[in-house]
Amino acid sequence: MSGVKGRSGRYKDGYTATRKHRCPSGRIIEQARFDRNLSAGQVSIKAHISEQTIRHIETEGVLKTRVVSLIAICRALELDPLRLIEADLGKPYDEL
Repeated sequence: MSGVKGRSGRYKDGYTATRKHRCPSGRIIEQARFDRNLSAGQVSIKAHISEQTIRHIETEGVLKTRVVSLIAICRALELDPLRLIEADLGKPYDEL
């Protein structure tokens, strides 16, 4: 695996992020969707953001996400935004 991504979000050698390679916050969001029996499309409607954004965040995590999008997703899924940030950072926010 080259580790270099192209514009499509796929790695240049054809590798795509599998579930085990996803960021922790993305796995939390995906699990919250499944627990609530919601599709990415349904969450996108509730959060007023695109389904593509939901899918991207589930793969890439929340650290590069616009705050307004993060808050909208958290409201739609009843999640604490700080929990997602801490998951990607690997430690609680107050320990930084």
